[in-house]
Amino acid sequence: MARDYALFSIRIRCGLRRQEVASLKASDVSQKSLRVICKGNKERKVSLHSVVLDAIKSWLEIYKCSNENPLLFVSILKGGHLQNKAMSTDATFKLCNNIMHHYCTLCAAATPPTCIKMGLISKIFLYAWP
Repeated sequence: MARDYALFSIRIRCGLRRQEVASLKASDVSQKSLRVICKGNKERKVSLHSVVLDAIKSWLEIYKCSNENPLLFVSILKGGHLQNKAMSTDATFKLCNNIMHHYCTLCAAATPPTCIKMGLISKIFLYAWP
């Protein structure tokens, strides 16, 4: 759950693309910003909201990154075992969609259509979670 919340927080509050999140390394996180490799191999800095930083710290307490596997987000098997491989871009997309669907169901709202863009979702969910 800590990984999912951290990943969702980064996608929503920082506005990163699936590929950008999937390729993040633990060394890309600093106290105030996140180093992101964008399309075309361009590098940019994204400022971190305190909620996002707290979510990342909670995840890193569980998942200890190492030199052999510096990735920030890795796959987790159903039994809760961490894998030493990056999450796929599809996995990050499905995870965020599942969270949005679950949240909308809890709020008794209609299931969000699959065509909704992450920009619109970020406006809706920006302050939904603590």
